[in-house]
Amino acid sequence: YEARRFWELSDDRVKDNGSDPDAMMRALEDFGACEWESAPFDIASFRDDPKWINRRPGSVAYTAAQQIRCRLTPILALGNGLWYALRYAMQEEREAVSLAIEVTPAFDDPRDGVVDDISGKSRGLHAVEVDEFTEDGAWIANSWGTGYGIKGRSLLTPRFLAARCVWAGSLEVYP
Repeated sequence: YEARRFWELSDDRVKDNGSDPDAMMRALEDFGACEWESAPFDIASFRDDPKWINRRPGSVAYTAAQQIRCRLTPILALGNGLWYALRYAMQEEREAVSLAIEVTPAFDDPRDGVVDDISGKSRGLHAVEVDEFTEDGAWIANSWGTGYGIKGRSLLTPRFLAARCVWAGSLEVYP
């Protein structure tokens, strides 16, 4: 919500996109990030009222977010190089990673929890957190709630990441 608001303030042409990397970094530094249990988003509510996602989260989410202050450092490798940069950041440096990806029909409805299809028109960008890295891909936690993918998670394949990831950053948490 805050990343979307920051972007709206900086660019009058954009009205609903929360994944501008600069806005995402500013929001994480200014507001922090709440635990999954405190996240105010639920994809079922979005299906009933698409404007719901633009409403300001409640005070519980903001209070929880202040406990986890974050700073993002861009990972400059994209395309095929992103896979190796993610693996290094997560396995060698033990850093958390955030991504800005293009939202496509395949991302909206991951088949068996896997997002591999790179076709389809992009509907804009979306921020996700990589919470596990395997040889099959990057498991991400999505803010759309547990109704998304497999209990709120999906596996983005290396092919999908190379084609549809537009920004990546390692996440440093500080008190």
